[in-house]
Order: sequence, then C-alpha cells, then structure tokens
Amino acid sequence: MTAIESLLNNHYILRNNSIIDIEFGYYSLADQTPRLFSPMWAVTVDQTLETSEEPVIRIYLVNAVLGDQHQWYPDESNIDEGEDKEEELIEEPALPGNQEL
Repeated sequence: MTAIESLLNNHYILRNNSIIDIEFGYYSLADQTPRLFSPMWAVTVDQTLETSEEPVIRIYLVNAVLGDQHQWYPDESNIDEGEDKEEELIEEPALPGNQEL
C-alpha cells in the first residue's frame, strides 16, 4: 500500500486537494519511552478551498511499513484552540539512499 493510497482510502486527501511534497524520514512520537523511530512518508497536502482567505496546509505522516496515518503540526499556530492537540512528532534525518518514493 502506498502512502497516497492510504491517505485517499481514509479520506485525508479529498477532491481538489494538492500534494505539495513527499519526503521519507524516521519519526518518533515524542511521548514514547524508550524512543522508537519508524520509517514514515511525510505527505504535505494543500487543502485550501477557493473560498478560503488563508492557506490550509497539512502534513500527514504515513508509516512506510504499516500504513498508519498521523497528522503532524510542525507550526502549532495552525491548531485551532477548540481542537485536541495531536501527539507531537519529531523528525530524525533520513538515511542516505532512501530518498525515493
């Protein structure tokens, strides 16, 4: 299963959304002990509607092995105050040679 297919099947990507960027890396949930890094695809999606005044950019992390999805807020100012905060995620640099999708 590919990262984009997983996001489409779970309705994270909708009609007229644009995929801006896809990067491979190793990520960990910040609250885990011991800290485990998983291989994940970071898919950046532009979900801005034509009627929106501000851009709506979301980054979804898709586990490269399991296909699980997590939404990542690299800039917490994008979080609405009424929403629950997703788990904070950190990025570990990707290993050389693993940059292809």
